[in-house]
Amino acid sequence: MRLPLAAPLPSAHDLRTLARGRVLFCWILPTLACNLRCRHCRSWEQPGGELELEFLARNVLPAASLAGATFILEGGEFFLYSQHEQLLDLLDGRPVVLFSNASLPELVLRAVRRHKLRRLILSLDGPPERNEELRSGSDLGALEKLLASARGLTEVVLNQTLSSRSRPADLHFVERFAREHGVRVEHNVYSQVSYLGAPFPEAPLGVQEGLQPFAALYDRWLAGKVSLPCTSVRYVTTIYPDGSVRLCKKRPEAVLGNVRERRFDLIWNAPRARELRRAAWTCNGCWLRCQRGFDLGLSRYGGWLPQTLLRRVLG
Repeated sequence: MRLPLAAPLPSAHDLRTLARGRVLFCWILPTLACNLRCRHCRSWEQPGGELELEFLARNVLPAASLAGATFILEGGEFFLYSQHEQLLDLLDGRPVVLFSNASLPELVLRAVRRHKLRRLILSLDGPPERNEELRSGSDLGALEKLLASARGLTEVVLNQTLSSRSRPADLHFVERFAREHGVRVEHNVYSQVSYLGAPFPEAPLGVQEGLQPFAALYDRWLAGKVSLPCTSVRYVTTIYPDGSVRLCKKRPEAVLGNVRERRFDLIWNAPRARELRRAAWTCNGCWLRCQRGFDLGLSRYGGWLPQTLLRRVLG
């Protein structure tokens, strides 16, 4: 199906990496600890614990299947990970994207200054009173100071999470705020995922106008009117605080292995992992940007490449 999207085409490097069966994007969630109380997330209520740095250093980072990967660091709040600085040191020289709720601006700014991050993604869901309502404990003043200091050192993006509880005024404020600070906005969409607590059901968005292409398709997907192959499980992976490597963020039962027990290459290239990825081709069970956003970009090839050829390229 051809979709009316502004999703970018994968580069030639990306396609070569895909053809070799390697990972393009590796999410690392070393902790789910968080110092905010967001309405769309309950990570702060989830079981504690951290992924020890030794397992990342020994079993993950040397992996051949991650040789060309971009590492995406998230939480919880990443800077509550007790070894966040050491992990950033280990990743120096490799592409790194970092998510933060901007509640610890000094730590974020130090990371931006010391490490060549590819991108810094900061959360903002509305004007001060609404942002506090949606992200209890947030500080818009701290975010503004961080933007002023970090801009020019790395690409900074504002991440706005939309849900049935969003309002048009929230969207307008974030757009205006981004323009005033010279950064761009990416629309994310709330989804029920078990590792974040799934606090309320998925429902049509509370805003309908001014949405970016990914978010604009959400209500149609929710109504069963949008379907596309799940390709992202072939080149996107996530490592959780307990060390588990899962097929995707939506299906907690589909565990490929654990980096506390085995090297990542052995997990990623195992016959069972390959079979789970192949079987997921027809899955249309989520609209997570961290998964389906990549699918949308690759789907642009579907207008002139047959799915059989795409499946061959993707293994």
